[in-house]
Amino acid sequence: MLAQACVPLDIEVTVYGKSPNSPAGKVVKHFMAADFLDPVAWEHFATTVDIVTPEWENVPLEMLDFLKDFIQVWPSPYCFKIFSHRLLEKWFAGSLGIATAPYLNVERSTNSDLIAPYLPVILKSCSGGYDGHNQTAIGTVEEFGLAIAKITDTHVVEKRMPFAYEISVIGVRSTLGEIALYPAVRNTHERGILRRTVFGEIPDNEPIPADVRRQAFEIVTAMLEKLRYVGVLAVEMFVMNDGRIIVNEMAPRVHNSGHWTIEGCKTSQFTNHVLAVCGRALQRIEPQCKGAIMENILGDEIIPYRKGEIRLGDNQFFHDYEKADVRPDRKMGHLTTLF
Repeated sequence: MLAQACVPLDIEVTVYGKSPNSPAGKVVKHFMAADFLDPVAWEHFATTVDIVTPEWENVPLEMLDFLKDFIQVWPSPYCFKIFSHRLLEKWFAGSLGIATAPYLNVERSTNSDLIAPYLPVILKSCSGGYDGHNQTAIGTVEEFGLAIAKITDTHVVEKRMPFAYEISVIGVRSTLGEIALYPAVRNTHERGILRRTVFGEIPDNEPIPADVRRQAFEIVTAMLEKLRYVGVLAVEMFVMNDGRIIVNEMAPRVHNSGHWTIEGCKTSQFTNHVLAVCGRALQRIEPQCKGAIMENILGDEIIPYRKGEIRLGDNQFFHDYEKADVRPDRKMGHLTTLF
């Protein structure tokens, strides 16, 4: 979707990845097939492009650090390092006075009794986990002891918070210092996977209160400005019953909860990310609808869509990611409905 956003902007794209048969490989003219841990390939890649932006937080930091000595990398490797590591992002939020769930970094040798004040918790890897991967719900000291016996590196445990609902805000900052904030949206997760994102006025959806939106915008703006961040930053947050916000996770890239902006806003998160990292002015982001629902299509749910068995309304937009391997709970596409 980033590559597709580049077409009307007359920006040429080279994708670095493992397989030209990947979804991105199918929509670009230039694809460099190489391992992410190959310094020789990094050096060659640096001679073929002017700007690099990761679309996945599991790109090795060593690669980005290498590339920055030759070409522009946005977001910067320093920002990428913070927002691709759960302990570092919590430290960063705390340095700005932004609340997160109580947490503790743990290793295999951690005394199980230390976890008691935090229970119930979720044990998460510090990096590499997404869509519920590398996450374990834990309710007792005994369960914690069994879980950490299986880990080999530092993890984090987060106290499970009794929140009212989840929201996210997509923010983008350009090299020119402009900041644009897309509307706050409500998110529903199932099994750690984003299932549904809702914006604005739709039936049976309670609007996000103005004070909550204000808090969320202040949080994202503070992060973007503190780091002089360039590109899209997504921040997922819990809204507590009293209206307070607790930051859950951050993503240094375009984000699933912003996919509705493709049809729902004057300029999508993808286009503004490309403009930001290329040193161009951001474009207007006003919503083009009163409300929107973005629903992820998981696993074999994609099959009837691919067979043409699903009839779409005039206000519905289907996106097939064209992933060949259909697996349970894998994000295969999404459906956006505008109101």
